[in-house]
Amino acid sequence: LPLLGFDLRAKLFPSGSDTDAAYLAEFNAPMVTQPAIFVTELALGYTLVDLGVTPSAMAGHSIGEFVAATLAGVFSEADALELIATRARLSANEAPEGKMLSVSIDEATAAEVAATEPDKLWVAVQNAAGRQVIAGEASAIDRAAAALLQRGVKSRPLPVNRAYHTPLMSGVQSALARLLERMQLSAPSVPLCCNRTGGWLE
Repeated sequence: LPLLGFDLRAKLFPSGSDTDAAYLAEFNAPMVTQPAIFVTELALGYTLVDLGVTPSAMAGHSIGEFVAATLAGVFSEADALELIATRARLSANEAPEGKMLSVSIDEATAAEVAATEPDKLWVAVQNAAGRQVIAGEASAIDRAAAALLQRGVKSRPLPVNRAYHTPLMSGVQSALARLLERMQLSAPSVPLCCNRTGGWLE
């Protein structure tokens, strides 16, 4: 609550008076979405541990990687909450609006699409051999989706309004690096898979 300035529970469990469209528009903003994902996944992790599930290794995507690191003791819970709240605030205030597009194409085709508008489109996530996410400026993503549809390729916009995992987030990255420099980090208690390399975090 003090880190966000509002009660996240009211966003996670809205009153019946909220319309779906209004609720989703507010929920999909970085200040709500990022902390909501973090606390929900962390609560799930704590629950699994309480039920006796002991991980031999962990992996998480994006915010989930912070959750895995918290469960593995890399961050204290207080530092992790500060980090996520800061990431959310910076994403909302420092990063330009953007879009992300999930597309069932191979990596080479995704790179080809991104290359049609350099410095506006990027391959942001490589989920699997035929599952890519292209992200970038909102208008460029709209054009890419239309061009893909002309080729018979359907795509699905992700419910976010930032181009995460692209250079459009570089200002956020720099500020988070400065915050991390003053935090005490510990070696993970269980192996953690690194999103960026596919190897193990040290």
